[in-house]
Amino acid sequence: ENLDAFHEHYGFVASDDVMRAVSLMVHNAMRDAGNTDEFLGHLSPTIFVQTLAASNVEGMKDRVRTRIEQSLDYFYPIKDRDQATMPKRRLAVHTSSITAGEKSFTAIEDIKAELIARKK
Repeated sequence: ENLDAFHEHYGFVASDDVMRAVSLMVHNAMRDAGNTDEFLGHLSPTIFVQTLAASNVEGMKDRVRTRIEQSLDYFYPIKDRDQATMPKRRLAVHTSSITAGEKSFTAIEDIKAELIARKK
């Protein structure tokens, strides 16, 4: 969340670094949990998708959210960290999930819309 504002203020390289770091954090969370048969990909430049066993969903959401939220301040220069804590402008992470069989989708855009509608 708010990556566009971050990009406008700090530039392409900084926002690309954020996305690269986030993808590594998610990938490492999956690896650390021993979930080697699971999939991680992008639905859009800022929306990641994971496929995993239903029994792993809540634990993974907590693990990923914690790792990312602990790191968000470090993407900002020290002089801007106080300003970065303002909710309207601060980078944030949202998670949502769809259980297999819960709903049928015919296009990736439908999946993105459903995940966005459910974000927490």
